[in-house]
Amino acid sequence: MESEVDLELGGLGDRGIGFMPEDAFTSLVEVMGQFQSYLGELMTLQDEAYDPPNATMNVGKVRQGVGFTEAWFDFRTMPNQSVSEMKEALEERIAEVSRHYPMLNLSMSLEGALEGQDLGGQHEFLNECGEVMETSDLQPAMLKQSFSGEAGRYTSLGFDAFSFGVGDIKDGVYCPNESVDLKLAERAVTFYEKLIERVCL
Repeated sequence: MESEVDLELGGLGDRGIGFMPEDAFTSLVEVMGQFQSYLGELMTLQDEAYDPPNATMNVGKVRQGVGFTEAWFDFRTMPNQSVSEMKEALEERIAEVSRHYPMLNLSMSLEGALEGQDLGGQHEFLNECGEVMETSDLQPAMLKQSFSGEAGRYTSLGFDAFSFGVGDIKDGVYCPNESVDLKLAERAVTFYEKLIERVCL
């Protein structure tokens, strides 16, 4: 599961033009320290099926405007780590930093956050897909992969949802300049036809 945390530091007035004031910079450094500390807590949960086998955090970007500074942090958590609990924990840490800077208005929003989806390889539809793959000259294999897709959004709304497509997700899929071998595309057409015949007709 991937989430984007948008942090805004307002209340700087005209001091936000041209350079980042010292109080904004030091508060941002403290926020990063708080987030790094929380990441350490998230990293206690390990799953060697993923690469890396734990939660990660990256700074997406920092943008300065007139009277405010925004920073985006990208979190990748493990499937059974709660998004709502993460939001609550980060808000508590932002509040702690905010107490040190009464002249600043620190606020946080969680964007694009979905609860993780881990089917564990036991779902009936996944088993049917594997059987159809075998008859379509495709080798079924279970692989845990961390990425954000439409299936997670539908699952969060209470629907059984699966996302699958052509190609290897670790070989050029869901990345810039996405490409798929045409032979794989042709075999995928056969797979889709057989799956529709089996499940829908």
